[in-house]
Amino acid sequence: MLSKLKDLFSYQISQINYDKDLQLFEIEDNVKKQLVIFQVINLLMIFLAVINYLNFDELNWLTVTPLIIFPILAIFNFFLLTGKSKIALSEIKYLIYSKGNNSIGLAIKLKNRARRTLYVLERDKTEEIVTLFRNEGVLIKNK
Repeated sequence: MLSKLKDLFSYQISQINYDKDLQLFEIEDNVKKQLVIFQVINLLMIFLAVINYLNFDELNWLTVTPLIIFPILAIFNFFLLTGKSKIALSEIKYLIYSKGNNSIGLAIKLKNRARRTLYVLERDKTEEIVTLFRNEGVLIKNK
């Protein structure tokens, strides 16, 4: 059971393949599990914030702030983040490519305003993924 729990929280690098016949990108990683965990934790925090709010007689920022922040995070997670493993080329709006001094970030922005984060640790692999998207006609936005 401990190994399953460890696998659930493990960080898996995104493996991306492009199927030319179906015109879709296939992404293999454990983002879907991580989004579900985040949603469960967020719902638990909303529940605890409501309990905390009901236990206090007076309103103060310690009781109201969690009641505002956690529902906003839940809505953001539910509507604006996606864990899709198969993304059609027609669904992609652009690829976000953020390059810092020590880190590189990749995310696919979809036409339905959702975002799919890609986890890549190596610079060479990142450049390879950016080239793959560029060759398929996807707009690359640098941040």
